[in-house]
Amino acid sequence: MINLYIINFLLAASTTIGMTIIPLLSVEVIGISLFLFALIEGVGEFSSNIIKLISGYLFDKLKNKKRLFFIAIILAFFSKLLLIIPNIYTLISTKFLERLSNGFFASPRDAFVGVMSGHKKGMSLGILNSSRALGCVFGSIVTSFYLSKELSFALIANLIIFATFLCFISFVLSCLMKDFTKKIIKKETAKYSSIELIKDNYELYIIIFLFFCARFNDGLIILFLKQNSIEPWFYLSAIGIFNSISFLIAPFLGMILDSKHKKIAVYITFFSLVIFNTIFIFCKTLDLKMAFLALFFWGIQRVGSQVCFTKLLFNNVSKEKYGTACGVMNLFVGLGSFIAALIGGYLVSYNFSYVFIFSLLLTSMSLLFFYKKYRFINDSKHF
Repeated sequence: MINLYIINFLLAASTTIGMTIIPLLSVEVIGISLFLFALIEGVGEFSSNIIKLISGYLFDKLKNKKRLFFIAIILAFFSKLLLIIPNIYTLISTKFLERLSNGFFASPRDAFVGVMSGHKKGMSLGILNSSRALGCVFGSIVTSFYLSKELSFALIANLIIFATFLCFISFVLSCLMKDFTKKIIKKETAKYSSIELIKDNYELYIIIFLFFCARFNDGLIILFLKQNSIEPWFYLSAIGIFNSISFLIAPFLGMILDSKHKKIAVYITFFSLVIFNTIFIFCKTLDLKMAFLALFFWGIQRVGSQVCFTKLLFNNVSKEKYGTACGVMNLFVGLGSFIAALIGGYLVSYNFSYVFIFSLLLTSMSLLFFYKKYRFINDSKHF
């Protein structure tokens, strides 16, 4: 699975570079409105989660599962290449292809790791998310370093070429991957149909949905820090900071999930989001120390939600349904994130504190659902 970890790192780095460049090209070069840009972002993100459901289902059905990785990487390659010609049409096409690529990659990636990792699913998922976070940090550092002195299209074009090259390396590595999932899955006996899978795990999907309704967009954090007069170097590095925390924390959460104290990892995830919101609600004078502490807990819950919820699903379904289970989960994640973006954008127009209060309430509801469902369950079949 080493190849997949490296591919995950490279695609995350390439995507981060693209996500940083696209707003600059959209607003500064092309001149589209912020509303239109936000609309394109929202529709693209929601579409990606629908594709994740489809790709997860295809992962369970296709014999050659690496085909989905090929498709994802080729789409990512062309999504970066189109940025060389910046206009409204290539921008929309780029965003569509990039989210399409993410949709084809995410669910099969998680399912592939779940199938191949045996009894160490927690650690494997931790390493997987750690590689993604490291890629985000790397992409953020490269972009900020390269564009910090001068913002010109010539420099942006060089970054686009670099991001495209990362996709090319990913494609080569995907060709070298060995797919043993067919042999492993063949030994398993299917326990659920797709409908039964959703029916038997609907409570967990509700928990996931509520949690991601509380998870507003990362951009709101940057705007909040800016509004509170935090130094520019800090709020511009916020995404890199909390992804660094995610990179460091992910393997430890994976180890806990593979131990006898599995539920602790989930509670760490919930309470990290609770503490994050509490800091921003009650901290009257926000300085760099408190801002960093808040980003520390944001980074924990960010990676924790991905690792813990995926591990919970893998414990409840057979390997033949890993892809579909991940796809359905990502659909609920997408719905929750879309609602969080809409409500967060509305509340922030009144007061930033309302956003954090709303997030705290939804996190508490999600935590309560989890506690009621899992407090008496200790056997490995369920957790």
